[in-house]
Amino acid sequence: MAEPPVAGRLGSDAVSIDLSGPWLVVVSGWTGAGKSTMAEHIAGDLDATVASFDWIMSGLRAAPEVWAHVELPVERQRRVGWNVLSRVAEQQLRRGASCVLDLVARDEPIREWRQLAADYGATFAIVECICSDVDVHRSRVDGRERRIPGWYELEWDHVQKGRQLYEPLPEPKVVIDAIAGIDQNRERVRRHLSDRDRSRGLRLGIGQPGDVDDSNEPVDLEVNREEGVTIRFADGHVARIGLLELRQGCPCATCRSLRERGEEGWPRPGAPDPLRITDAQFHGAYALQITWNDGHRTGLYPFEALRRWSVSGPPR
Repeated sequence: MAEPPVAGRLGSDAVSIDLSGPWLVVVSGWTGAGKSTMAEHIAGDLDATVASFDWIMSGLRAAPEVWAHVELPVERQRRVGWNVLSRVAEQQLRRGASCVLDLVARDEPIREWRQLAADYGATFAIVECICSDVDVHRSRVDGRERRIPGWYELEWDHVQKGRQLYEPLPEPKVVIDAIAGIDQNRERVRRHLSDRDRSRGLRLGIGQPGDVDDSNEPVDLEVNREEGVTIRFADGHVARIGLLELRQGCPCATCRSLRERGEEGWPRPGAPDPLRITDAQFHGAYALQITWNDGHRTGLYPFEALRRWSVSGPPR
């Protein structure tokens, strides 16, 4: 008799936890406080792509007829830049890669990027850069050349105004101070990313509901090869998604493209019958990656999305 599926297991095979999956990291803070340098270091640690607001804007500024419509009001310029950064980030996450965004961020895009990370099963983190010593901050700005083609160099009056108007980003985040030095700050960021990674793993609910402090986090997971997925969340909500819903609602780029054309992602010509899950594992610490008996395995199912599916149904 086959062993019944249990929480955190797939049939008789243990579900593995992959905490090295894709990341979306926002590096924000004061202008001239070391954001770009830290973004490059983080990208090196995560093997990620860096997308910089200033570099993107310099490309738009190189086309005067475009820049004339983008530059002012500044709220429009910000929104255009945020949208482009979002597309770059989504392109990377879609292929399972990581992305680091370098900019002076606001709450609005932070909420959007947090959701984007969840949609692709990526771990989201915020790094905020400051410089508590005004004299040190000014010394970092005066005479500095960023050499971004077609973009302006920093001036202290502009930077000083930014210090006064900057709105701190929401927790969770790590704040690093430029006066501490790059090596110390790199280590502080690494520890924060490691903590974010481990906390996501604890919240997946492999028998440790006491570690959960977010009512929307899953605490119990059951994968049944012939029936589907059942997830119990910290607030008591239970999401049950059947095999057909899971396969036809696969969030991968190929299946989404088929649905947008009015076609079904499954069954396709030659698809096996009956449909069955052959393997499953956690991906990015809070999404489920399913391998099907038709060989398809590129879809990542974030737990937040599965919770929504249980209420309103999968995407069509």
